[in-house]
Amino acid sequence: MAARGIPRNPNVPARSTPRGMELHWRRSAGLLALLALVGYLLYGRGSPVEVFGPRPAPLRVAVTPALAPATPPAAPQPIVALARAQPADDQPVRDAVGALNAAFQSARAGADPAALMRVATGEWLAQEQAALADLRERGLAERWALLRLDIRRVAIDRAGATVCTDELWSRAPSQAADPGPADERRYAERYTLVLRDQRWLVSRIDYLSEPC
Repeated sequence: MAARGIPRNPNVPARSTPRGMELHWRRSAGLLALLALVGYLLYGRGSPVEVFGPRPAPLRVAVTPALAPATPPAAPQPIVALARAQPADDQPVRDAVGALNAAFQSARAGADPAALMRVATGEWLAQEQAALADLRERGLAERWALLRLDIRRVAIDRAGATVCTDELWSRAPSQAADPGPADERRYAERYTLVLRDQRWLVSRIDYLSEPC
């Protein structure tokens, strides 16, 4: 009879016996195996899975409104040396003065203004036409030869051109019977030219005491 009046099950061996101890360890091993199985089923196979909490709210960063970009400083301008104003091409003006002097010699030699019509205009042409008419009336002509032409200055603007010269001429009457001696004359002249149909024409000649 077991203690406290509870009859002992004759089919269950006592723990103090070898058979009872074996049964006790088997039960303990079975219980441990059951716990291991339950843990395996709960946590899954392989390495344990990390469990994270709720996703954190996005970090709120105070954004400072972008300032309007400052006006960039003006790029430094390259220093450019100021070149001196280049004179306009004055060769056509010089050529016009030379052409007039050649035409003048031809007109005086024949007392005929035809050669001057292509190189002169205005006041000077009218004066020369009158001088040639006087020579024709008297039956005279003159032989002029340009010995030296020194162009001192050429100025060109919108109104026209001005040429200052220092000239040396020889002049002699041109009569068939008596040509007469030649004399040399020096002239300081200032030509005024105008541009007509892309051609420079002499419109005035001033005779000065000294070259300008």
